[in-house]
Order: sequence, then structure tokens, then C-alpha cells
Amino acid sequence: MLEVKGIEAGYGTAQVLFGVDLAIGAGEAVSLLGRNGMGKTTTVNTIFGLLRARAGSIVFDGADITGWPPHRRARAGLALAPEGRQVFATMTVRENLLAVARSGGWTIRRVHDLFPELAQRADVSAAVLSGGEQQMLAIARALMTNPRLLVLDEATEGLAPQVRRRIWRALRDVRAEGVAMLIIDKNIADLTRVCDRHYMLVKGHIVWAGTSAALTAAEDARRRHLGL
Repeated sequence: MLEVKGIEAGYGTAQVLFGVDLAIGAGEAVSLLGRNGMGKTTTVNTIFGLLRARAGSIVFDGADITGWPPHRRARAGLALAPEGRQVFATMTVRENLLAVARSGGWTIRRVHDLFPELAQRADVSAAVLSGGEQQMLAIARALMTNPRLLVLDEATEGLAPQVRRRIWRALRDVRAEGVAMLIIDKNIADLTRVCDRHYMLVKGHIVWAGTSAALTAAEDARRRHLGL
């Protein structure tokens, strides 16, 4: 589904990514792990064309999208629930969903089934939602584009434990629907339950990759690269 090969990227004269490689198969869930400032969001921004790749290639569903603008990548089936949620604050919950809706299996009814809280708050301004509700809305909004690959940057950061459990349960349901996912998060136990494989990023380099079973067993790598 997605193959990132040797991408390099940065901001101004500061290089952040140094030959990053990662791949996600159709219907597969993969995590990208790393401490703050290691290049995770930069990787996501480069995949979506929000930041230009200085070297390397990004192939999505067999097409080289390295030079495509962000809107074309979105139309091809990439969707992002961004760090910080970035909901449309002046719009209602319903308007946030309708603004990006594309035809397909994910409809307002289906995202309301996934997150009943949003159905109850449909006519409420997104600005007054709680952090957890805004995260649900960010995920639901991404699903309304009917993506083939859903990327979640800091899926449960800053949320209360009960809300985190709610989000992870929903992501397992999305996974069961066959949507491929790339998830950035710090909750290893939840990631190993949802994801097939994992990558660790340190200072713009992929330093470890493996399955959920391998990550569970890799105590030294988790301690050294993630501080866990």
C-alpha cells in the first residue's frame, strides 16, 4: 500500500530525516515509535506532501507520489488525523464531517456508530468539545474521506485513560474494516494489540523494526531508544 524509500527531509538548513525506509501493506497496521523530536511528525508531513522530500521516494498503491501536491495524495486515499487534532473550530461536529465527505462505506451514520458521542454533539461547535471528543472528531473526519490508509499522529496524546481506551477500541474496529493504518503513539501495550509491525525512529534514522511479538521481547531496544 505504502512504501517509503530513503526519504530525506528537513526545515531550512536543518536536516531531520536521513534515509527513512518504511512500508505498510494493504489492510496492515504499523506504528512509528520514537521520543519527541526524533522526526515522527516530519515523516508524516513528508508522506502527505506538506514537506518536500529532498531525496528518496514515496510510492502509494503502485504510484510514485513523491512530487504530488497534498490534495492529490488525499484524493488517492491518504487521510490524516493530525497531531493536535486541528478540527475546524468554527464549524459544528456535523459540518466538520460533511466538509470532507467522499462517497464510500464510511458515512456519517457509520462514524456515529463508531463514536456515538459525536452523534450526541452533532450540532455543537467543535471548539467547545473536550479533548477526547475532538480526537474522536479528527479520526471520524479522516474516515469520512473513505481512505485506503489512515495516519494518526499522536493518536491518544494527553487524553484521560478512559478516553484512551475508547480510542483504541475504535481503532481496533477500524482495523477490522480493512483500513490500513500508520499510528504514532507512546502506548506500547495498546500498539502491540492493534498493529502488526513497528518502526523506531531516532534522530531521523530507523534504528529498529519488527513485529509486535519482537517489540514485546525487545526490552533493551525499548529502553535505549524510547526510554521505556
